[in-house]
Amino acid sequence: MALSKLDADSIDLTDDYTFTGTVTGAGGGKVLQVKSFELTDQFSFSTNATWTDITGLDNCSITKSDAANYVLIQISIGAWDANTTNTRRGIRLRRNSSALADATNVGNRQSGIMLIIDHQYNRPKPVAFSYLDKTGTDTTVTYGIQARHESGTTFINSSSTDDNISGYYRGSSTIILTEIEA
Repeated sequence: MALSKLDADSIDLTDDYTFTGTVTGAGGGKVLQVKSFELTDQFSFSTNATWTDITGLDNCSITKSDAANYVLIQISIGAWDANTTNTRRGIRLRRNSSALADATNVGNRQSGIMLIIDHQYNRPKPVAFSYLDKTGTDTTVTYGIQARHESGTTFINSSSTDDNISGYYRGSSTIILTEIEA
């Protein structure tokens, strides 16, 4: 079916159309590839006041088709808990060896992409966030998640007691990397 004028009220979407020429002005924004990384085991750490790699979510790489393209990073942590009350904990996203999305003008405070303060322990919480990395310098980029707390032990994908009974749960965590055309 030949169209001489494009009118949204007259297009039959069940018909086949052939387009010739080049579409211009559409810009980027196309999804070029998606990579997913999953942590299904429990992870915990007790190192205080130190940014700690979350093993299994610390080495997630994508090779972009063009260094100028963006990477949409989506993170979901199935459960996040501590074994102490009133514990300040933070999450930091890193690209290669550098922190991403850190706050500025922090003084002596810590800076990460997310802060959690627990007033009770053994109450795991899910955590999810996303970040669009627009830095177009590298073709192959490695992302990772780091966590930090001031005291006690932090648990990923389980509660702090992690009792093996039917009323307790474990979660899984993921990082999804999506290359977006610039």
